[in-house]
Amino acid sequence: MVAAIGAGFQHGYNTGVLNAPQNVIEKWMSDVNIERYGMKPDKNDITFLFSLAVSIYCVGGILGALLTSTFAIYLGRRGALFVNNVFAIIAGAMMGFSKMAGSYELLIAGRWFSGLNCGLNSGLAGMYLVEISPRSMRGGLGSMYQLVIVISILVAQILGNSSVLGTDDSWPILFWLTGIVAIVQMVFLPCCPETPKHEFNHGHTERAQKSLKWLRGRDDVSAEMSTIQTEAEQE
Repeated sequence: MVAAIGAGFQHGYNTGVLNAPQNVIEKWMSDVNIERYGMKPDKNDITFLFSLAVSIYCVGGILGALLTSTFAIYLGRRGALFVNNVFAIIAGAMMGFSKMAGSYELLIAGRWFSGLNCGLNSGLAGMYLVEISPRSMRGGLGSMYQLVIVISILVAQILGNSSVLGTDDSWPILFWLTGIVAIVQMVFLPCCPETPKHEFNHGHTERAQKSLKWLRGRDDVSAEMSTIQTEAEQE
């Protein structure tokens, strides 16, 4: 649940968070330009800046997706999810401070870090959920990540409405939520076990057994350990 909700929320929320407050943020970008250069920018320039803030999220996501395997192998599935939250906190801080700093460059850079975080989450969360699940439940638990994404997109649309946080003064709070969710996940992730498969693949058989016993709530996990061993031999 911690992996699905924490990672899935980041993915869905940051996918949709810019949609509702678009006009407010574009107006702020225009005001920043007026303050800097003493003249009103062309509308096409502001459209370009906003489009860059939206699309650079995908650029970060591509890099994050490419790094998923490396993070998962060297940090473990749980460890990689934990470290990945650092990128979300950086993103939340940069985007949240952008209005105060009068810098749309901060907003754009924060969106890149947000994309990096979500690209990693898209692989790591699914990997973690599948590897801790019993075979009979892998499909259902694996799809939880997608369910949370859809729900969090809806949350982003609601919070970004002009009657909630999509106002001239409150829109930075929308981005602070990214960092807050990451911190909450970092608090609870250490309570979750590493996946038995990762432990076994790194030669930690006893840790793998301990993790399985914790996950299944029983002492006899010999059948699943045999399955993990067979899968490891086939890879």
